[in-house]
Amino acid sequence: MRPSRILEESLVKLAERAMTEAQQQILQYILFTQASGEPRTYSWYVKTLSRDLNLPESTVKWSLNNLRNACLIESGTANRRGIPLRLTYPGALVAGRISKKDR
Repeated sequence: MRPSRILEESLVKLAERAMTEAQQQILQYILFTQASGEPRTYSWYVKTLSRDLNLPESTVKWSLNNLRNACLIESGTANRRGIPLRLTYPGALVAGRISKKDR
């Protein structure tokens, strides 16, 4: 097995063990939303995820912040507003593997 493949496998396994169910759902939601191609901001995701996944906004914010701290997503901050939220390469990798696992 290639070293990069081993790293990818390790990342996915660690992420699956460390992430909450809500964080996994949010990561998958972002993956499918990004497929539409229309960029969305952090605040849009907070409102939409809260409504669509029936989660409190505080839970969504906490989850998004943890995903950002884990370098699975990139987004604007209080100092850098209006920047679209997007999955990083590791985030897309993890989200894609989680969604395949759920099928």
